[in-house]
Amino acid sequence: NLWSLGHFIRFIRPCMHRINTVRSDGLNELQAAKDIMLAAFTDEKQIVITVLNYSTTAKEIKLDIPGIKDLVSKTQYVTTAAAGDNLAKYPLASINNILLQPRSITTIVLEQAAKSKTQ
Repeated sequence: NLWSLGHFIRFIRPCMHRINTVRSDGLNELQAAKDIMLAAFTDEKQIVITVLNYSTTAKEIKLDIPGIKDLVSKTQYVTTAAAGDNLAKYPLASINNILLQPRSITTIVLEQAAKSKTQ
C-alpha cells in the first residue's frame, strides 16, 4: 500500500528500533491481516506506532505500553479516502481510546521527555 509507505518514510527514522507488539483481540494472523495491522518503533525521543485499519468500519484500539511515562506530546496523523485527509494531523488526548477511521492509516507519535544523564 503506497499510502502506508508514506507514513513509514515520514515518521520512522533510520536510528529507530522495532518494538515487539502483542495483540489482545484473539485474532489469528489471517484474520488480523484483514482487520488491523500495527507496527511500532522507538528511539530515545519518540515512540512511533503505525496502524492500518483494513476494515470497512471504524475501530477503537487501546495501547498498553509498559514503562512509558513523562510524555511531552501525543499526536496522530491520519490518511483516509476523504479529501484533505492525507497525513492530517490531529491531537490525541489519550492512548487508551484511539479511534481508527474505516480503511485508514494512522500514525501515532509519542514524544518522550528527555532523559537525564543520571537515568
